[in-house]
Amino acid sequence: MKCVCPCCGCHGSLEAFTSDEEARRFMVMITELPAGLSPSAARRYVALFRPHDRGLRWSRACIVLTELVDLVKAGGVTVRGAYFPASAALFSSAIEEMLMEPGRLVLPLKSHGYLSAVIARKSAPEATKAENAAEEQKRETSQRRHVQIETSEQRMQRMREEDQQREAREMLRKTGVRP
Repeated sequence: MKCVCPCCGCHGSLEAFTSDEEARRFMVMITELPAGLSPSAARRYVALFRPHDRGLRWSRACIVLTELVDLVKAGGVTVRGAYFPASAALFSSAIEEMLMEPGRLVLPLKSHGYLSAVIARKSAPEATKAENAAEEQKRETSQRRHVQIETSEQRMQRMREEDQQREAREMLRKTGVRP
């Protein structure tokens, strides 16, 4: 059976593609990607690391894919000290966006920095919404506490007034004066 590599266009038999231990490992890793991460997107992303003058070594492909899976499992990326949460679907979307604009990429990629930047840009509105929601919740909790403090103060004032009225009635009763 004659096979063609979808990344580099190399022709060969199925045995040639599966005889290498690292190639088999890569194929297994592709089939065991986290849910939501498209195998097609992951495979095409790994291809962005292929040097211009030769094919990407299977060992390097496995390393790149492992790093990508680790990023996805971490649930987000850190860019310039800020953490941006991201789902596996967001990673796939970011990879697809990168592949749509190949002119903006400097190939071959050396790291996951560009992917992280795309995810940060796509995740920032969601992170801002989450941050705003957390801030609003904090503000509401603070206002509720403030209302409870006022209620407690009012209750204490009412109890003081009742005590004063009770003492006044007691004094009037002792002196024999009727109110």
